[in-house]
Amino acid sequence: MKSKTQRVFLAMAGAVLLVSTAQAGATVAERPRIHGWRVSDNSLTVDGQRTDWERAGMAFTQGGVSASDASHVEFAYPDRGGFGGPSDCSYALWAAMDAQYLYLYAEVRDQVLANEVGKDEIFFGDDFEVFIDANPPADRFAKKNNENVRQFIFLPAWVNSQQPAGLIFQAEKNPGVKMASRIKPDGYALEVAIPKALFPAWQAHPESDSVGFDVVMNEADAPGLDGTHPTVKYAMFLLSAGFHPGSPEKLGTLDFQPAPPFAPMLLETAKPTPSAVLTALSSDKVDPVILAQQVLDCIGDEQAAELATAALAHPSPAVRKAGLYLLAKRPALSAPVESLTAFFARPTNEHGDAQYFDHDLRTYAMMALALRGKLPVNANSFGFYTRLAAAPALELTYIWCLGVNGDRAAVPYLGRLLYDSNLRVRMKAAIALGQLGDPAAVPALEEMAANEPHAYGRNEAQAALERIKQGTPTRQ
Repeated sequence: MKSKTQRVFLAMAGAVLLVSTAQAGATVAERPRIHGWRVSDNSLTVDGQRTDWERAGMAFTQGGVSASDASHVEFAYPDRGGFGGPSDCSYALWAAMDAQYLYLYAEVRDQVLANEVGKDEIFFGDDFEVFIDANPPADRFAKKNNENVRQFIFLPAWVNSQQPAGLIFQAEKNPGVKMASRIKPDGYALEVAIPKALFPAWQAHPESDSVGFDVVMNEADAPGLDGTHPTVKYAMFLLSAGFHPGSPEKLGTLDFQPAPPFAPMLLETAKPTPSAVLTALSSDKVDPVILAQQVLDCIGDEQAAELATAALAHPSPAVRKAGLYLLAKRPALSAPVESLTAFFARPTNEHGDAQYFDHDLRTYAMMALALRGKLPVNANSFGFYTRLAAAPALELTYIWCLGVNGDRAAVPYLGRLLYDSNLRVRMKAAIALGQLGDPAAVPALEEMAANEPHAYGRNEAQAALERIKQGTPTRQ
């Protein structure tokens, strides 16, 4: 990435390292370096919780590597959602190593979690990617990959409604990798364990205490597959331009030092029962952020529908968002359609003026309605609203929702969008028309397939025509 700004990395030991990024005509003075802990076996449990990491005391609370600087961002397609600052797209990372595993614990901040693609394409939505070069120091950071260089892609649980358990991409090629996650009010927590045995050099020299390393989070504020990448890729290092480290030469260094003394194992706090959370939802004495977390922790529970409905009526936006998230990610749950529709409605103040806010709540409300075939088709005013609000990701979400919603009343509106000035809007509209399967869309799609200036657009138009011809629309 071309930047004159120094990047600051807070090492786990509490040291601050200043690393200059590559400038035009200059070389990188020092490769970025961060630190993890060498811990005894069985010190950490992969459960998506920070409790066992907190046993390190001040080394945990003051440590961790933070990626929260705009200079770490590579924009792929800004029209799918912009960088909203650290609260919208950033992470903090902790690392450790024992005799068998490399452990990572990350807390990701992301206000809209969107990944609604198949298991073989999870990198087209929100995900978490880890790059490791375990070659010996003399052979590390080469221009080409080898057997000691690996990329791991993780999809946290409950981010993709089709993959509620989460997913380790190509797990069969990465035996022994473990993952656990937890949806949070401002994003998610992810914990993984990667076996050293996957790297021949590390397996032969388990005492090696450093690797080439980087972490990238994908950020896509609109669901579905409508192009080659999400909106941004947010990395820890990114020593040179690119959506992610394309070769080991672009990685930084992760090395390990002895862990501080761990405190005794903490007693686990009892998880509130769904009934207790329901009671708390009717009270004004529980902190809204804590209550939102309790609702999210019940996403897989049998009472999730009841909890979500109660959460929608809560005065706190954080709690309402948690309820919307449950309904957006579990489409089989019963849902209060009228309450969801109220979130979708164009908001106005007491004077009737449009108000532009709560895009995250509206995104989940639209998805919850569409996945149940209940989304109101009111496209004209909605498209106008999103353009004025400078919220293109919300418009893209609505177009995706029209496709999965199944109401062919949306066909005329989608047909007009095939001529939109925005390529991604045109592509998204073509995909939605293919999903709806209405022959009335064939003339407009044929024209797009013949005259669309971009190959991506022509391909989507042709694919939509094939779906309509076959009469078997597919859901993205």
